[in-house]
Amino acid sequence: MTKNCGVRPMRDWARCAAAFAAAAFLLTLAPFACGQIQKQDQNQDDDHAYGYSYMHISVGTQAITNFVRDQKYAGWLTVEGVMINLRTPSAHSAKEAAPNPNDTLEQKRTREGWKYFEQVRPSSRIGPGKLNFGSGDDGGFGPMIDAQKRGTVIPSVELALYTIDGGRYIGRFKVTGVRVLSLEDVQASACPMYDVTLSFRSIRKE
Repeated sequence: MTKNCGVRPMRDWARCAAAFAAAAFLLTLAPFACGQIQKQDQNQDDDHAYGYSYMHISVGTQAITNFVRDQKYAGWLTVEGVMINLRTPSAHSAKEAAPNPNDTLEQKRTREGWKYFEQVRPSSRIGPGKLNFGSGDDGGFGPMIDAQKRGTVIPSVELALYTIDGGRYIGRFKVTGVRVLSLEDVQASACPMYDVTLSFRSIRKE
């Protein structure tokens, strides 16, 4: 595993659209994938200054983990750029779903029904839908890769959500009926990382 990659933490995911397009949307979402994160001068005392969120996800008895910056989330998975899509296949027409070659990445994601989860902030149960995020792998993704291959249903997952810009705490959410839809290896990243998409049955705020 690559150590001390020196990747600069991301402040604004939307500003990196061109980089994401070149690297499966999430080139800059894995500064935490290396075994160490270099703190910046600004907000040096704020562990959430760059908007990392955390997910407690287990496949069977095996917790999926990586390097966490905030030790109160030790044993959790650090994630970044959490997005949600609540559309069903029947919720939009084929014309709406058709790709437009002139769309920017942001327009494409919007057309597909994706938005940042922090924009939703549910106070009660929502779902079903999909979640997407970037996450670094320091060698613990094996069970999740196996869960994708087997179509395993993960009964529940906890998500501690922080804003992307500034890392303000939003709240903790329980996600139920989870399946791993895809784990796309971002080859262009300097550190091992994945673009992860999950489906879920429901989400509620704890």
